Amino acid sequence: MNLCDLVVPVASKDCDGIENKLDNFREYTGIKKCYIITNARLKISDGDTIVVDENDLKIPNVSFFSNLPYKTKGRGKWLFQQFCKLSICESILDISEKYLVVDSDLVFCNEYKPYFSKSDFYAPVTPHELHVPYLHAVNKILGLSPVMIENKHVSFVSHQMLFNKSMCNNMLKHIENIHTKNWCEAIIGCLDFNENSNMSEWDLYANYCLQMEPSKSKINNDLVWMHDCNGGIPSESEKEKITYYADHKR
Repeated sequence: MNLCDLVVPVASKDCDGIENKLDNFREYTGIKKCYIITNARLKISDGDTIVVDENDLKIPNVSFFSNLPYKTKGRGKWLFQQFCKLSICESILDISEKYLVVDSDLVFCNEYKPYFSKSDFYAPVTPHELHVPYLHAVNKILGLSPVMIENKHVSFVSHQMLFNKSMCNNMLKHIENIHTKNWCEAIIGCLDFNENSNMSEWDLYANYCLQMEPSKSKINNDLVWMHDCNGGIPSESEKEKITYYADHKR
């Protein structure tokens, strides 16, 4: 069993250049074995990449999410990607106990190996990503008040996160226990579809771990990264100061 596997959900529109992205992820995380979750017919030449059909995950298919009553077209697919990440613990049976989930639009600039932490969960704090509807979702779904640091609400939206298979399964069971229904159905029933950005998988998992399994969890205040980079690539001097950036403009 590997110390840590890498998991990258990839929408079909983002498949171009995915092998170059994997080279970047592997270089800076040191993780070889990678699972790609997609509905595209990908053929990856290396022997360390496993392509997982998103239709084989233990969640409703993307068509179901596309029909959810969002006001803006396409937001159902955005939510589907979050459910893909939450379902990894029960859908990919041979996944390592610790696994790093990375959004496909990230670009690493410096080494990032959170799986070497003695904690099973290492929560990255990202104040600039704070979004109040995400906090409301945490409260409704988990039945917990969102984490506060120094009497301030915080965000854990970081576009990558170290998951622990047992802890994530425990979270899904917690959701089912308090709502007495399947976790997918329970989460959807808690969401406000008048709000286009109505949930964060990162905030959900981080709040569960820090409050329900605190002895296994640790907060990381040191992670520095850039969001969108003002529509461009960070300068070389900026790259020296950050771990990664989210290239949403690509």
